[in-house]
Amino acid sequence: MKLKELFQAYEFDEIYPQIGLMFPKGRHLRAQFSNTYKLLLTLNPVASKKQIRYQLMEDPDTNEMFFGADDRDF
Repeated sequence: MKLKELFQAYEFDEIYPQIGLMFPKGRHLRAQFSNTYKLLLTLNPVASKKQIRYQLMEDPDTNEMFFGADDRDF
């Protein structure tokens, strides 16, 4: 699955509550996140052989687990 397909599989209203959990200050930025999400849906992917591998990761400061990718993958 391509990242754009993943974005297209969900409506913003389904994703927004999770943003509030991961980024508490984001609860006050709904309009900005909504506009960004709409922008992401309009972007066309660029062909690349690079792979981004998402994995379960641990935050070194809080020891909480989250789903993400290493910075070097970007």
